[in-house]
Amino acid sequence: FTMFQKLLDPGLTYEYKGDKLIDNQVYDIVKISFESNSSQPKDIYQLYINRKTSLADQFLFTVVDFNVIDTPFLMKVEYEKIDGLLIPTKRKYKKSTWDAKVSNEEWINVLWTNISFNNNVEKEVFMKTVTE
Repeated sequence: FTMFQKLLDPGLTYEYKGDKLIDNQVYDIVKISFESNSSQPKDIYQLYINRKTSLADQFLFTVVDFNVIDTPFLMKVEYEKIDGLLIPTKRKYKKSTWDAKVSNEEWINVLWTNISFNNNVEKEVFMKTVTE
């Protein structure tokens, strides 16, 4: 699940789009795009950051490599704490508008189970803080 790692890439443009009440929860909306010297389209993400938890519970995204450009997908995420880290273990997505109005299609569900960390990578790598 590479979207969150991409948020640390150089050349990102962040645009605050305001807030929105969804299911009795206030979300801050942040559009993220990639700077480029080429005219080729780049992926776009629009995060819905839960103001109460500071987690991205859902986001809109394009996948230019798979020709998902004009009609984004909406991904909804549930996190599970594993070894002290929050991991997005339950995800579902389907086509949407840029206003997060989903299509009538069925949700595509993705579940990660039996997750363990045993590759000697220090937990601190996952706890990088963003500085201004």
